[in-house]
Amino acid sequence: MSNACLALANNDIAYIFWQLNEKIPGCLGFSVRRISTGGSSTALPAFVGFAPGVPGQPHQRKTTDVWPVQSFQWKDVFAAPGTYHYRVVPMMGPDVDALTPHPSIALESNPVTIGGDYGDVAAYFNVGLISTQSVTKKINAMVKDGTYANITEALRGEITKETSSIRKLLSGEVLDKGVLSLLSKAKTKGGFCHLALYELTDAQLIKAIKALAAKDRLALCLANADTSEEYRDAQGVKHTRKIKDGTNADTREALHAAGVDVTDRFVPSSSIGHNKFVVWSNTKGPQEVLTGSTNWTATGLCSQTNNALIIRNATVAQGYRDYWDWLVWDAGQQPAQGKDLREWCGGGSVDAPLSQGEVHVWLSPNTAAKTKNADKTPPDLAEVFALIQGARQGILFLAFNAGAPSFMEQVHDKSVQMQAANVPFYVRGAVTDPSPLGQFSTFITKRNATAAPDVLVSGVAGVPDDFGYWEKEMYKLGHAVIHDKIIVIDPFSPDCVVVTGSHNLGYKASYQNDENLVIVRGHQRLAQAYAAHVLDVTNHFSWRYKLSQLARDDKLEQAWGDLSEKDSWQNKYFDSRTDASRDGFFFFGV
Repeated sequence: MSNACLALANNDIAYIFWQLNEKIPGCLGFSVRRISTGGSSTALPAFVGFAPGVPGQPHQRKTTDVWPVQSFQWKDVFAAPGTYHYRVVPMMGPDVDALTPHPSIALESNPVTIGGDYGDVAAYFNVGLISTQSVTKKINAMVKDGTYANITEALRGEITKETSSIRKLLSGEVLDKGVLSLLSKAKTKGGFCHLALYELTDAQLIKAIKALAAKDRLALCLANADTSEEYRDAQGVKHTRKIKDGTNADTREALHAAGVDVTDRFVPSSSIGHNKFVVWSNTKGPQEVLTGSTNWTATGLCSQTNNALIIRNATVAQGYRDYWDWLVWDAGQQPAQGKDLREWCGGGSVDAPLSQGEVHVWLSPNTAAKTKNADKTPPDLAEVFALIQGARQGILFLAFNAGAPSFMEQVHDKSVQMQAANVPFYVRGAVTDPSPLGQFSTFITKRNATAAPDVLVSGVAGVPDDFGYWEKEMYKLGHAVIHDKIIVIDPFSPDCVVVTGSHNLGYKASYQNDENLVIVRGHQRLAQAYAAHVLDVTNHFSWRYKLSQLARDDKLEQAWGDLSEKDSWQNKYFDSRTDASRDGFFFFGV
């Protein structure tokens, strides 16, 4: 093992990792600096300091030169678009008020670019995390000054307001450079957009659809997004009833009234028309497609983690265009999702080379039967499962609720196999609903690092109560928190894989829903962008999830402490029995 530093980046953040060949006596943490291509150096901000001189004095934001990072990783969420590298320098004590840089050690990362455009593919991630102190303090202030009655009303109000700074912060570039990008291209450059959407309620997006439709440049296939409500009968007994098209009904009526070319796609009960894609065509035919996990709602843009993937490839775009035609045709059949559509989807996967690697698209429903018991593993998931079993370094993932069976069992089995073979293998992930995790549930907070595979999976949570200088956070607005559907396999390998799309990565999505599942192989820049997003979300929630467990035992105050004034904070990174020591193999191959 040698001293090394590695950076990953996407459109939203840069993640920096480093390792040392041995503990540094007297080191009280690391300064992390962003270095621009022009050579200017900026120390990243820090939020945890040494014990304050005045009891009860809250910490203020300083830099890592003053409050060094007592970890072997850090993230930069403040960098403007551009190319940078990072310099990590040990900061030496013993005087915590006058730290000095190590005289001979300075770790330099690889250059990375903050941006989402990689040529024939582009990927954009929103922030989508309402459980941050920044959002919490802004929302609480609005409630205190009487702008809103409560924090739920405040969040709903701000994320639906086109001009809101909170909406802009949370949606990030998923809105303008992702979801709206192909509609904007059709508006400025001409061409036509075909959309297949599951939920459509965001006012700004509806306005953009109407504007393009007014120029006869858009056609929409809009599925039913059913809702439910509770009610009590005359005897006071509680019941639940389904509201057909409860989410989209008002939008559908308004679009029809405005003369928009809308196909009403109503799928059978218990199925969902779960696509969220746009195909842009010009005079040469279909050219680009937008897909991903982002529903066209304010919550999809702002209060759920989501991604948008653009593929600029005529073959792929044509495949989605053909699929759109089939969805529209099938919408007129009784019932929808019939034999013809299923046969076409089962054999209608799309392959195409990229400038780096290749892409393979699966479309749903792609099984002959409508139930999971009547077919073997669906063909799209069979490919995903084979890729999981072929992983060599590790797997990262985010999921809403994959159900069962799903990719989860495969990841678990793979991690156990690698442990039995005594091969280091790294699994990190987060899910909205941990109930389907099965054996993973024991790894979330109760795992013996020496006896279990290197698996850490988090559920979702916010800061559960005020403590220290932290304020209680709201973490959920609606039914989803993590809404991404992402698997990243071996992101540092030439054989890397990204799996994404609308598909929730379980059997039901293949046999019962309208879905698209995208598999990109061999595109390292894309894989590392998705890896940075997964690690960002997972690390955000893992600490908060542990807080929620501590709060149940009335031990919340144990979750937070000041920086250590001793160099012993390093010990866990050089102890093979701890989780902290296990990053080296995955990030540095040792």
